[in-house]
Amino acid sequence: MKKIQLIVLLLTGIFLFSCSTTGQYMPLDSRDTVIGTVQISFAVRNTINGREAINILSYAKLLEMAQLQYGTPIDVRDIMWASGRQIDDLNTEYTATGKVIKIQ
Repeated sequence: MKKIQLIVLLLTGIFLFSCSTTGQYMPLDSRDTVIGTVQISFAVRNTINGREAINILSYAKLLEMAQLQYGTPIDVRDIMWASGRQIDDLNTEYTATGKVIKIQ
């Protein structure tokens, strides 16, 4: 029994520390008008924990990029992010994508 528990624990650890992704954050509404997409890579301190913190940081970075590319008034929806490589002992690289919508 202990071998099975150890294997499950090891597999869970491998899964949690490998590439992590999120589902849709800020999903599109049926009334949204998509005018394009944005993608950005950024570094995150390993001390930032939790999906919500990464969701918010991804949104902020994508909105900044979208405003540079599309001007205003716009917003970003349907956000997805993934963790990538470990940059160093303190930072991990993340990539995020989102759909740019025109605000009515």
